[in-house]
Amino acid sequence: MGKFAGFIAGLVWICALATGFGLFAKYETTPGPSSVVPAAWPEGSSVVPVPGVPNVVMAVHPGCPCTRGSLAALSNILRRTPPGASVRLLARRAAGSSAGPVALPGVGVVDDPGGVEAARFGMLTSGATAAFDAEGRRRFAGGLNATRGGKDLSEGGLALLAVLRGVDPTSPSADTFGCPLRSPGDNPTSGRRR
Repeated sequence: MGKFAGFIAGLVWICALATGFGLFAKYETTPGPSSVVPAAWPEGSSVVPVPGVPNVVMAVHPGCPCTRGSLAALSNILRRTPPGASVRLLARRAAGSSAGPVALPGVGVVDDPGGVEAARFGMLTSGATAAFDAEGRRRFAGGLNATRGGKDLSEGGLALLAVLRGVDPTSPSADTFGCPLRSPGDNPTSGRRR
């Protein structure tokens, strides 16, 4: 009976391990809520677009482990494009948060307490990115990674690369893989101007 119990215990362990890997894989490949980015730069935003150049904003939650992958993808894209675009991170921090600053060379960081600016841009997930052309029209909205925390560029990453090179993207949107920007109980319209 001891061998049979050992066999059952081993089988249960293998099933639990397989289930854990399956749940992790599902989480990694499940996108966050889709952004609803306006067709033009949002009125009332305290983030002012730089005239005459493409403007890119990415909403990030410094406490999200997926943010590193999004920043790595953005850095990869910026190394492969000509300089001149204005790129800013909307860093959503909870009140009293001591999360360290996020930074990339040549990229501005806008402190976004409560995620008010991200809400103005319709962004719901850390890593959500929007690119506007020199006239202020949205050309791309979505994520840059193929999975949560992954460093491989998704269709969205390739679309942003195209926009920054002055080419029409093959897809104007993509799924975003990251953590929610809002916590339960947040008021996403707080501070929003009409």
